[in-house]
Amino acid sequence: MGCNIYNTISKRYYTFFYFPFVTNVLPITTTITSSLLAYRNVRRIVRLQRPVFRRRLDRQMTAITLARVVVLIALGSPYIFISLYQINLNVNTNNYMQLALVELISAVSASLLHTNFSVN
Repeated sequence: MGCNIYNTISKRYYTFFYFPFVTNVLPITTTITSSLLAYRNVRRIVRLQRPVFRRRLDRQMTAITLARVVVLIALGSPYIFISLYQINLNVNTNNYMQLALVELISAVSASLLHTNFSVN
């Protein structure tokens, strides 16, 4: 496999803090919060006297933001999960098939993550 973490303190840090919170919870909550604020803003604009064209554009922007959240969760989460699995995997030279399978899944999930960024 590629880079492995052998220091137990670093492994615990990546397993229990970095991957679950910094790379998963923090971006998703930030995106969901901004999407919900945009949705609330559009609902408030509907009640105001604004031109129909402006309200339609705001609704479209909100739909784009909500779709972006769904794409972020669907395409970004597999990479987080396989990275957590790879950190906690015991590297043994006898299990070549398992290592090859993990590398294949890692490559597919990395491709999905790059697809997530290309959707932007």
